[in-house]
Amino acid sequence: MYINKTGRIIFNISAFVPLLGLFGKPPSTMLIIYSIFCLALFFREKISRMNSRVPFPLRLIAAFIITGFISETLAWTGSFFGKEEAPALFHPQLFPDLYMSVGFYGGWGVALYFILKLWKLGLKEIFIMAGIIGVAIEQNSAVLLLILQALTVNPLIAIFMALFLFVVYGSIAGLAFILAGKDPGTEAKEGRWYKYPVTISLMYISSLIFFYLLALLGKWAGLIPEVKKIYEHPFF
Repeated sequence: MYINKTGRIIFNISAFVPLLGLFGKPPSTMLIIYSIFCLALFFREKISRMNSRVPFPLRLIAAFIITGFISETLAWTGSFFGKEEAPALFHPQLFPDLYMSVGFYGGWGVALYFILKLWKLGLKEIFIMAGIIGVAIEQNSAVLLLILQALTVNPLIAIFMALFLFVVYGSIAGLAFILAGKDPGTEAKEGRWYKYPVTISLMYISSLIFFYLLALLGKWAGLIPEVKKIYEHPFF
């Protein structure tokens, strides 16, 4: 992903902006995933060499699960310190939340593995498509409705909300894509415009399927406890 000199300076500065949220009361932590993405991008070549011995399917899915853990922990941390009554998480308690995130983000990894066998996709494309998904599905599309309603009342707030979600979800997928590295055996083609809606649709459908499968399994196995207040029962 080529960035000119001016763009690189702006990009480097932007990596530190989310850290300012740590000084808030309560601290804002979710956007730190973008800072981690920027750091991984800086060390991209070294990361690729380090994991080259691991089979690509395994490292792609594992990378999405790992970044899912990171993003959910950041989201949970902000909700915990904010003592939110109804946090926007898979589950208010950290451990079941991380368990449920395996299905959602692992589903993204599974979908992209098959997509990458068909079509070439770069980091920028993955970032943009994941960002679009995030804006569309956050809190079962409730946030998207708020954004659309805010457009006529306060467009700046609407743009900020959409941009926030876009950057967070784009960073999650972008970070995973960097951690996974390139598939040395791929013979995928460039593909046409329809590879983008197909990829977005498959990522969404796959995340739902694996999320609900793991949720059902977790309920049956007793891994998902009853919902409690996050500040009274932080972990389980």
